[in-house]
Amino acid sequence: MKLLYNMKLLILFLCFFIPKLSHAVIPSDYSPIVIKAPFSFSERVFDLTPAVLQARAEGKNLFIRLGGMDCSPCHAYDHFLYQNVNNLKNDFAQVVVVDIQTWIRGPQIILIIENERVPINEFKRRVGDKNVSIAYPSFWILNGDLRQVRQLPQGNTEFLNVEKHRQFLK
Repeated sequence: MKLLYNMKLLILFLCFFIPKLSHAVIPSDYSPIVIKAPFSFSERVFDLTPAVLQARAEGKNLFIRLGGMDCSPCHAYDHFLYQNVNNLKNDFAQVVVVDIQTWIRGPQIILIIENERVPINEFKRRVGDKNVSIAYPSFWILNGDLRQVRQLPQGNTEFLNVEKHRQFLK
């Protein structure tokens, strides 16, 4: 009887607490525009239009991170950002931070840019991304015309360095 009670408590804990702890998100200290897709079995649609319009209005570049909520390197990146808020907050204030939150596996990723539906590989081609595939996390720094300012690393720990962050955010 006690075992059954303990199992129910464990299940309750896992249902309510673990999902909240496991989501990779850019810390709110960086004022990210968080973009999530509505549920769909066929596609994940992320609307970048508000972020693009904000970047153009403020004359800033966009820093876009595509992160998987079930992605260990994404969690490591977010932990790095939490640890270095005091060192990086001013650098991130120079760009419009966009946090696209998704899952590693799932349906096709579509980005909406000013009412146009753009599949993720087409988006990569348009912005000038030379990476062959999508790796998590993926990063882009784009100007207001949505052209890549510089190629950034993807899916590795190269981004876990304060000085490298300062360099690529400029």
